[in-house]
Amino acid sequence: MIKKKFKMEDETNWNLILMALLAFVVLAVAMGFAFKQWSDNTPKPITSVIRLNNLCGLVDDAFMAASTDGRRVEFADGVAVLQTMSNERVFLKSNPKYPAFGFESPPVQVEASMTLTAQCSNVDRTIDAMREQFKKK
Repeated sequence: MIKKKFKMEDETNWNLILMALLAFVVLAVAMGFAFKQWSDNTPKPITSVIRLNNLCGLVDDAFMAASTDGRRVEFADGVAVLQTMSNERVFLKSNPKYPAFGFESPPVQVEASMTLTAQCSNVDRTIDAMREQFKKK
């Protein structure tokens, strides 16, 4: 009778050890998958809808949305749709249609939907001339 009691406790200990080991393995695998998802920095294609907040007083056509990989697109009704990669940065730049006007905003990380602001706080003669020539109607 003492042997039976000892044997039953011994089996119970092994069952607990096996269950704990199985739980540890399942937890480790789950954490591995989660880590892989969070650390996967592979660039993916992204279509970004960019709205122009034009504080310069120039026509929206004077600006383009561009990405650091060289892609660029014009604005239509204050909106541009730029296809690029998720690791790129986007910025505003002057449209080559107007070679007398030069503008470039600081680049920011691309997002699926975003607003870029054209702020011409350092007004010079070129921008004043552009304002006169291309006033919004």
